[in-house]
Amino acid sequence: MLEFFASNAVATHLNRQNKETFDDEDAYPYFNVNDKGFVVGMIVSFIISIITAVIAFQCNKNAKPGVKFLITLFAFFFSGFYLIYYFIVYVIFDTQCNGNNNFLKAFAPTASAIKQRAKKGSKSKKPRKKTTKR
Repeated sequence: MLEFFASNAVATHLNRQNKETFDDEDAYPYFNVNDKGFVVGMIVSFIISIITAVIAFQCNKNAKPGVKFLITLFAFFFSGFYLIYYFIVYVIFDTQCNGNNNFLKAFAPTASAIKQRAKKGSKSKKPRKKTTKR
């Protein structure tokens, strides 16, 4: 949501610099709600922000209420950044999305994982029976 406003303000500012007018009448960038592109962009940005907030809320369903609220609020206003974070953490690294996992702890080997690795290692290193074929 905020990314949309920032990009719109930068685009308006750059368009005004290209005109090379010296009128200080419209010195500050403004949002023209009569512009169809602005309205469509605002609606799309709002829909993406709501979807991102729902994803963040569902992903942190087991978190404390205050943490869940802050993360959902951050996801709504900074939806682009949160979607990139979500894609990296939960899609690429395939961690669980339940609100209890810390991102860094998700990659740390747990005691049960270490035991399973040790069992697999001990099973595969059994001495082979010596057979003689002639």
